[in-house]
Amino acid sequence: VTAYPALVDYQDSVAIELFETADDARFYHPGGIARLIAFELRDTVKYLRRNLPDIEQSALMYSALGSRQELIEDIIMAGLDACFLAGELPQRKSEFDGVVAKNKPEFISKVNQTAELVYKILGLYREVRGRLQKPNIAPAHREDCLEQGDYLVYAGFVRDIPYHYLVRLPVYFQAMLKRLDKTEQDPKQADRALPVIRELWQRYLQLEQDAEGDAEQLQSLRWMIEDFRISAFAQPMKTRGPASENRIRKLIDTILSADDA
Repeated sequence: VTAYPALVDYQDSVAIELFETADDARFYHPGGIARLIAFELRDTVKYLRRNLPDIEQSALMYSALGSRQELIEDIIMAGLDACFLAGELPQRKSEFDGVVAKNKPEFISKVNQTAELVYKILGLYREVRGRLQKPNIAPAHREDCLEQGDYLVYAGFVRDIPYHYLVRLPVYFQAMLKRLDKTEQDPKQADRALPVIRELWQRYLQLEQDAEGDAEQLQSLRWMIEDFRISAFAQPMKTRGPASENRIRKLIDTILSADDA
C-alpha cells in the first residue's frame, strides 16, 4: 500500500503522518512547515498577536463566524504562508534555515498587510450583506449573492483561501456591489447571465463533492467562475485572467476526462 507522508500542524506541535493520497499530503504539509517557522519566530509571533492593525473592528465583524483569537491566529499564519512559503517548500534543514533568514525582515510587514486586507474584506462583506436586505433586490439574485458571499467569507477563510486568491476578495465584493447597482437599474442583462452562472457553479460544487480532478484544477475552476461573475455582472471591472463560459466548460471537460482516464 502506498502512503504519502506530510508534516501536520497541531498548533502546539507538529507530527509526521501518512496519507492515502498525494493530494491530502500536499494539503497538510505546508501547514506543518508554516507552524515550524512560527515556532522559530515565536517572539515575533507574540508581538504580532498583541499589535495587529484594525483587529478589534475586524474581530467584531467576524464574531458571528469565529473568535477574536481564531481570527488573529489565521491572520498571522496566512501572512506567514505568504511571506515564507510562496515558492517551493523547503525539503532540508539548510533550505528551511535559508527561507527563514531570507524572509524574516518582511514578516511583520506582510502580516500587517494581511490584517489590513482582512479588515477591508470583512467591511465589504458586511456592506454587501446590508445591501441584500433591500426589498427591491430580485430573490434569485439575492440568493445567488448570499451563497457567493458565504463561499468567500466563512469560518477560517483567511487561512483556508490561498493568499493569491485572498487578495482578490475585495474585488469580488466590489463587483457584487456593482452587480446590485446594475440589477436595481436594469435587471434584464443580469437576468440573462444568472442561469449560466448558476449552472456552472452547481457543476463545480458537484465536482468538488465527488472529488473529481486534482485539487489545483478544482481551485482554478472555482476562481475562474468568480472572475466570470465579474465579466457577466460587473463590467468594465477587470478579471484576474481570461474567464468565459467556454473556458470554464473546457476546464470542466478536462477535469472529467482526466478522472475517467
